[in-house]
Amino acid sequence: MLPGEAPGTSITNKEMLERTVKTFANEAYRTLLITYRDMSMSDYNKIKLENNNFEKKGDNGILEQNLTAIAIFGL
Repeated sequence: MLPGEAPGTSITNKEMLERTVKTFANEAYRTLLITYRDMSMSDYNKIKLENNNFEKKGDNGILEQNLTAIAIFGL
C-alpha cells in the first residue's frame, strides 16, 4: 500500500511496481530493479546462437524476458 491509498485496496504486482517506480521518480530517486532468470549455460548458448551471437546492440534483449523481480530500491 502506498501513502494515501485506502486500506484493503487490491492491486496487482505489476501495478505495485509501476506505482513504486513513479513514487521514486517523483522524489528524484535513481531506481534499481533487481531481477533474475534461471537458465543453464547450454540454454544461454542456444539463445545466443539463435540471436546473432549478440553481435548487435539489441540482440541480447531476449535475455530480459521472463524475469523474476526480487527487489526494487530508490537511491
